Amino acid sequence: MKDDLGYYLKNVAEQPTARDWDKLTRFAKANFPKLYVMLLGYNVSERELRICLLTRLMFKPKDIAVLVGCRFPEVSLTHSRLLKKIYGIEGKASDFDKRIILMY
Repeated sequence: MKDDLGYYLKNVAEQPTARDWDKLTRFAKANFPKLYVMLLGYNVSERELRICLLTRLMFKPKDIAVLVGCRFPEVSLTHSRLLKKIYGIEGKASDFDKRIILMY
């Protein structure tokens, strides 16, 4: 999965297709079912879901920004907001990353 999306990091003029995102969702449902269900339970947006799944796959925030078509600070801000929304705590984006990476 990571290799599939890695193509877009080398070819930044192109964006992942709807098919690529569907493949990521199917991969997450199969490989990270608890994470996927948890995120849906918190009514995360499609963009937030993508950011979380890419984080779980250990993409760097700057690479996530390229893949979802936003700026790097937006990825960090999204992580901080989700930390509060899901876990009810204030903290840094890296705190959220650590929690997401431990989910399966």
